[in-house]
Amino acid sequence: MIIFASDDETQYKRVSQIAPTVTFNSFASLEQRLHTLGSIFGKKQEAERWLTNYHAKAASMWNQLRSHIRPGETASVFIYEHGERLFVMGTTGLSSAIYHPFGFQPVDRIQEVLCAGSGFQEISEDSLPAYAGDRIFMLRPANEVSRNSMERMMNSALWKSIPAVQKGRVYLIEAEKWNYGDALTREKLLDVLPRLLRKSS
Repeated sequence: MIIFASDDETQYKRVSQIAPTVTFNSFASLEQRLHTLGSIFGKKQEAERWLTNYHAKAASMWNQLRSHIRPGETASVFIYEHGERLFVMGTTGLSSAIYHPFGFQPVDRIQEVLCAGSGFQEISEDSLPAYAGDRIFMLRPANEVSRNSMERMMNSALWKSIPAVQKGRVYLIEAEKWNYGDALTREKLLDVLPRLLRKSS
């Protein structure tokens, strides 16, 4: 069986000739993805059990951080990719772990990205302040050109004018390690996020 994470019908037709193929929305929520995979592989109960345990652990983690995070505090996740292109993360990657009823909230512009079901959205550097929350998670790309673009921007007057930057509420995180929304990464982040956030409080 092939799990095909695309809605490209032409590619689907080619791939489905190789083996039985099911489409999979990799930008869907963790719940939707695990329920889908549980149905495909006959593991519905296991998927539900994992989600129940995960949500309990996540709620406990955010409750323990209440003294470090103000009610309604916002956060944003940014990354440079494909050279000098700047993106704000939406429904996928690290951002899928930080938005929680007891945790961070998205700013209005990011809420629009989330409501559209977009995994990410390219933005201009000039518009970055409009997407910046009370805290900023900047993903450090592996690509050298993209990393240089990030470092250049983070030395700019525009970046230094953002309130979260001025207050030292910026977290540099390795994209290749943490910018994923899979079950294992989300579970590991339950240990990583408290250590990260308590350092700046």
